[in-house]
Amino acid sequence: MVHVCEMKCYDDLYQMSQDEELKLRHRLSLVRENVKKRQSVQATLVTTFGLKQGKYSGIYTQTVLLDNLFA
Repeated sequence: MVHVCEMKCYDDLYQMSQDEELKLRHRLSLVRENVKKRQSVQATLVTTFGLKQGKYSGIYTQTVLLDNLFA
């Protein structure tokens, strides 16, 4: 499994926009082209306060909070 990690530093919940989702989909497709066929590619968000659920937030399979990294 390959995780494409995006790191976002905001002072509130991060809300994904349509433009950012399209950019991430493009990045994921580039990674898929360059990894072994048996490996799955997933988007992981690393952020300060979490992800606000919305129309475009479903692209992330996991969210890691900054506090989890330093606990």
